[in-house]
Amino acid sequence: MKQQAKKKNIFSGKGIFIVLMVITSLLVITVAMNLVLPEEIAEQAAMETESSHSSATYSKQYDDGLTSVYTEQAVAANSNAAPATPAPTPQISIAPAPHLLRPVSGSGISKDFSADELVFSETMQDWRVHEGIDFPADEGAEVIAAADGVVELAGEDGMMGICVLLSHPDGTMTYYANLQETDLPQPGAEIHKGEVIGKVGNTAGAEVAEPSHLHFEIRKGEERLNPHDHLADTVTDDE
Repeated sequence: MKQQAKKKNIFSGKGIFIVLMVITSLLVITVAMNLVLPEEIAEQAAMETESSHSSATYSKQYDDGLTSVYTEQAVAANSNAAPATPAPTPQISIAPAPHLLRPVSGSGISKDFSADELVFSETMQDWRVHEGIDFPADEGAEVIAAADGVVELAGEDGMMGICVLLSHPDGTMTYYANLQETDLPQPGAEIHKGEVIGKVGNTAGAEVAEPSHLHFEIRKGEERLNPHDHLADTVTDDE
């Protein structure tokens, strides 16, 4: 009888209350887990997606050679890959020196350019360098500007007689010697390519014994350039 009474007490009001409390606690825990876990899972998925996107973005930038910014993901993604080939450096195109006009009509030369080797001077009766080209021409033949320029000198220049010196935009100068005293341009005048700047004379004391000619030089600073490298027509003393 006592055992039956104990069994009945389990299902008394107090016992039922305890059972309900346990069930309620379990339900609360279950609901809370269902609410929290999806949020954590979603947050973790978002972080993984962002990391994957960042890694892919920087990996693409690295592969394209567009940036030198690296992330751990990018380095890891490319650790076994060959280095990206840098974009080629654009090549600067350098235009060749402008072709100069032959300053007097005719062909051939009477004395060639020789800045590194001594040649014999009929006038001075010695061996010396010849820093220009002598173009054979009759006295009075017109001399033209080989290129556009500005007159720096027009007049007497020591042993080279009457001369005209033109400066050009590329930093070079052309020098025309052994001219007549007449028909010279004014210093400072702008001269166009092909314009007449004087006439062949016989005023160069250093070359007075040579056949009638125009002495022509190309200068850059103190250097004398080889006219053959700049003239439009190649000329030699064999022509």
